[in-house]
Amino acid sequence: MKKKFRVSVIARLKHGDLREALKRHGWTQKQAAEFLGMTQQGFGEVINLKRIPKKLTKGQEDKLFKLTGKLPDDLWPEFIRSKEFLKLPKVLESMRDVTPALLEANGLISLPPPLPDEALERKELITFLKEALPTLTAREAELLKSVYWEEETLERTGHKLGVGGDRARKMGIQAIQKLRFQFRKRGLPVPKPPTPERRK
Repeated sequence: MKKKFRVSVIARLKHGDLREALKRHGWTQKQAAEFLGMTQQGFGEVINLKRIPKKLTKGQEDKLFKLTGKLPDDLWPEFIRSKEFLKLPKVLESMRDVTPALLEANGLISLPPPLPDEALERKELITFLKEALPTLTAREAELLKSVYWEEETLERTGHKLGVGGDRARKMGIQAIQKLRFQFRKRGLPVPKPPTPERRK
């Protein structure tokens, strides 16, 4: 098994729809606040889930819909309107084992270059996946990414996908068979991806 490094992942919760809307429009919080007729501080508290806007004018509701594509009741469902939820710290922490490759991919470390044979094998596999991944379902693609890129176990990957380890293994085999078929269909040499193993 390849080496892994345990990290503590700390996530600060923000309003997902509002955050996505800002990214989509390329706006700052200040620009969004001005568009909605709110103070920058007030909008910051809303996007950070510290408060819910209580009284929106019809004009603000229309602008909010234009910004997010959603109505206020969809943006702030009943279960997050409680004072208890709003007062809680919006921080989640979880422990996760990550591979050196994942740390390198996010610019956190720099690994030594692979040996020539390993580099060639990796290049072939990348070409293989770029050509064939569109033939997979979203769940099959997610499974292969989790098992081969993130080096996650089949059991944990299956749990994320809502299936058991055996079902995840069968999905992995089926996905690889699809990829091999696509290469045979195009007359290309078929790389042999590693068979997913059920690590405990």
